[in-house]
Amino acid sequence: MATRHCQPGTFCVWPNWAFPAPAPVETPSLVTSAEWSGSVPALTYYNYTSRNVDMEFVYTWPDGSTTTRTTCVPRGGNIFYVPMAVTKLNWHQGACPA
Repeated sequence: MATRHCQPGTFCVWPNWAFPAPAPVETPSLVTSAEWSGSVPALTYYNYTSRNVDMEFVYTWPDGSTTTRTTCVPRGGNIFYVPMAVTKLNWHQGACPA
């Protein structure tokens, strides 16, 4: 589903750094309103849903090895400081840990 804006009710990922409010206006690499798995390039993400999301992401080191992490994302957005690949989104049960 391609759109120029992150619409209410969706989780969006962008392959570039962009952060005007309420969400970047560039074309996202991912827009979904449901749990998702795959792989998209990521430097910016925005949770425009009413739920918390467990986001799995992967960093590929210069030697080709990878590190996978999962973080809980409340409503709102943030950036990665290095290029990542978002690989999975699941609904998080309850509040995100502090």
